[in-house]
Amino acid sequence: MSRDINGNYTLPSGNPVAPDTLIESAWANSTMNDIAAALSDSLSRSGQGGMLAPFKVADGSLIAPGLAFTNEPTSGLYRETVSTWWAVAAGVGVMKFTPTQVTVPSGVTLRVEGPFSTANPLTFASLTLTDTLTVGGITTFNNEVDVTTGASLKLKNPVNTHLWAAKVDNANKLSFSYDGGTPALELNSDNSALFYGSLNVNNKFTIDAATGAISGTTGVFSGQVNINGTTAWLQVYGRTSGTHDISNRFTAYSDTNGTAFISAYELTIRAGLDASKAGVATFSSTGLVVTGTLDTSGSIAVTKASGNSLAFSLVQTAIVRWDIVNIATSGELRITESGVDDWLKIAKTTGTVTLPALKGVGTRHVVADANGLLSAP
Repeated sequence: MSRDINGNYTLPSGNPVAPDTLIESAWANSTMNDIAAALSDSLSRSGQGGMLAPFKVADGSLIAPGLAFTNEPTSGLYRETVSTWWAVAAGVGVMKFTPTQVTVPSGVTLRVEGPFSTANPLTFASLTLTDTLTVGGITTFNNEVDVTTGASLKLKNPVNTHLWAAKVDNANKLSFSYDGGTPALELNSDNSALFYGSLNVNNKFTIDAATGAISGTTGVFSGQVNINGTTAWLQVYGRTSGTHDISNRFTAYSDTNGTAFISAYELTIRAGLDASKAGVATFSSTGLVVTGTLDTSGSIAVTKASGNSLAFSLVQTAIVRWDIVNIATSGELRITESGVDDWLKIAKTTGTVTLPALKGVGTRHVVADANGLLSAP
């Protein structure tokens, strides 16, 4: 059989024969046998027999792959360069193969419908999962990972086989659970979050899951804190030897009527961080009633902006109310009963102390001379 390494067939020696040569077995049988062997070594178009050695094809190109389909010659396999080849569909490279990497190019979606496992790292620009994906190396996602609603994306520790699972339900709620247990965290589509365990913030403070208590070395609230409930409490503790110190506690709370209470062993109103600013307590709002106790010396100081009269009331429940009033227009100080009857007037401008008419008695007043002696006018 005369076929060279490139597959070219050559007739055996003695061929071709000259015209009018007598057919003889010596050359005719050997020639026919050689042709028969060459035909047997050829690949049948109808699929009779198969290759006995590696099947080699031309490199081809994207629009004409070296290994293509009769009815679709633009789809098949094409060799791009050394150790690099492509799977081609309709003249488009859909998957690139090298000895160290398989690449799905941009614009092409890789869809895995059954379980998929690899011990090597994976890099995805976009991934859609409908079944299990097991990766033994580092996996990099350059874009979103789409998981069918109700399915979980699980991250397993290869050492102790424990795993975290992320799941989105039909209400668009994203939950994270450990080893198939109750979710530890739920994120809702209304931007709310629900923690089922204690919340630790950068090892500064912890919110206990059972009691809601906040503890830690540092807890700073720079915005509004809303505390809801029939009775709302806010407690701030100091610490002694690592435990809550009840003697160093400040409590603020309110009842269902909106009455607010402040409870502390000692309540001090001081200036702020700026030493030039005085500490001020301001009470405002129509109909505001203030009750309380004085200090052990019986002293209290109340101030009010200039231009407004100031009244300080001493109330004995169900008996009488005494008012000490500073009249803004005249600078006169009055002591009145229930804001109606004047018992005493002190006028700064005239230096007089007046006892107004009471119970039918005419007006009485006394005058102080330069030495401070009082006399009737």
